[in-house]
Amino acid sequence: MTEGSHKAGAGGRRSRPIILCALEFESQALHESESLSRTASIHCTGPGVEAALDFLLDLDGDDFGMVVYAGVAGALAPGLRGGDVRIARRVLSDDGEKWTATWPLNEPASRGLAMCDILTTRRILRLPQERRSAHETTGADLVDTESAALAAWAAKTNHRTWGVVRGVSDEIEVTLPDGIDHWIGRDGRLRPWRVGYDLLRQPRSIGAVRRLGESSRRAMAGVAAVLERLLCAGEAKA
Repeated sequence: MTEGSHKAGAGGRRSRPIILCALEFESQALHESESLSRTASIHCTGPGVEAALDFLLDLDGDDFGMVVYAGVAGALAPGLRGGDVRIARRVLSDDGEKWTATWPLNEPASRGLAMCDILTTRRILRLPQERRSAHETTGADLVDTESAALAAWAAKTNHRTWGVVRGVSDEIEVTLPDGIDHWIGRDGRLRPWRVGYDLLRQPRSIGAVRRLGESSRRAMAGVAAVLERLLCAGEAKA
């Protein structure tokens, strides 16, 4: 990352927002938006809390503005459907910690957008019964594997402006294929050979994987639209 990608420019201009994505396909989907690419610095961290923390700890200096985690997430609440988009009200960790997101609080552009609590776990919740239990225990509506890293980092560094925008890739009734937690490399890229190997062992999952891909694309289109609304109309605050 170059210094200019996140530091304030000359003349007192506000620094560009940083958008973090866990997966390469998520960051590519956001780069397809010309307005987002002009407005924000978009990066792929790789999946999981550790990869997200490693990226955040490598940010050099503290003169940058908002940091937003964006991407897909799994539904914990029965009413959520593939492609739905939610903004984090709070982020919860699977060890009981809770953080209140500081963005987009009171942003005029955020009016009418749906918010919820998002749970971060260190492993993918594959089974519907796992998700129902997580919803009943925590009250969260979505689950991901990275957002708590951003929340914890922001609290530790006193970073003022951070948030999370997630789109639903898989509904609560969906059973994800066995081995899916190994399908993405640490660099955020899909590992096709591993996907093929696992699907050969469970061919009945092929249809579910196709539907997952379709809903993930819808989710990222929705996430991009929400980020454009929030960041590309002069509403972002550093």
